[in-house]
Amino acid sequence: DRKAFDDIIGGSLQEVLEQNHCDRILSSMRAFKALSPNERSIIIEALKTCTFKEGDVVCKQGESGDKFFIIRTGNADVIVDGKKMAELTDGGFFGEMALLNKEPRAASIVATSKELQCFSLDREKFTSLLDGNTIQALQQTADERQENIQTATVPLKELARRKLLGTGTFGYVYLVYDSRASHRKAMALKCMSKQQICDSKLQKSIGFEREIMATVHHPF
Repeated sequence: DRKAFDDIIGGSLQEVLEQNHCDRILSSMRAFKALSPNERSIIIEALKTCTFKEGDVVCKQGESGDKFFIIRTGNADVIVDGKKMAELTDGGFFGEMALLNKEPRAASIVATSKELQCFSLDREKFTSLLDGNTIQALQQTADERQENIQTATVPLKELARRKLLGTGTFGYVYLVYDSRASHRKAMALKCMSKQQICDSKLQKSIGFEREIMATVHHPF
């Protein structure tokens, strides 16, 4: 019968499927993939599910944060100072910077899909359940994200050109760096002709290209 079946598989079918789905998400994340199945199971038990509608602000830049989020299904934009910096989707996570560095939210997270489902972990569980290696991996990601935010908000006039990397039909790509920074991290700057783009009616294509590039995680 149903009860006997549930006892055999260790819970209701829906619960088992949900736990397996959570485990697949955690296993795919750099910070959690090294954990044993038992360690991931403990974290899964502590996760809470929350749902947001399109346009909902999950986190607001500048506010204090007490939760870490992992996206189960859906999409969300990362907004810094009113500008879209990146897009997050299934398996993406956010909120770690405020918990790790004990500082206000560095960005706003806005749901962009009809429904955004997330798993959340509060500060107490985040601190007590995650081991040193996981915390270290999340800290590395947090540092990279903070650096990306700082890099993306560098005024154009402060970018010093080092050399020409390549040319294309609509512009050039230069190797640049922030002239104000002591550590001159190399960046690639793509410069395009607005007139050519408008004449060729490629505004939407350029916008799509920017959105795709914003989702790419790469040190360069």
